[in-house]
Amino acid sequence: MPSREKLISWLGANKQIGVVFDFDRVEGKYWSSVGVQKWNSVFKVYVDEILESEMDAENYAREEIVSFTSVEEAIDFVENDTNANLEQLAPCKGQKIFNPAFDNP
Repeated sequence: MPSREKLISWLGANKQIGVVFDFDRVEGKYWSSVGVQKWNSVFKVYVDEILESEMDAENYAREEIVSFTSVEEAIDFVENDTNANLEQLAPCKGQKIFNPAFDNP
């Protein structure tokens, strides 16, 4: 379970951190990906959410990249505006959650 300071350290080292997880709403089970990475001088947060029954059609309920000037703002966004749990965020090994070179999906 990484501390907030550890998350900041990973991001400062240009690592992409993130998590893929599921959660339930009235409509059913959703799958979500949340990723954060420093790109040039900004911190980018990628969020997607898709209802499990819509996965074949790739009909995302939410898919966005939001940019922040500070690491604290990016982490606050993940904590307050996504369903991700900060304690689950970890450096991405192998395949990344998103390509920070792009602005929006």
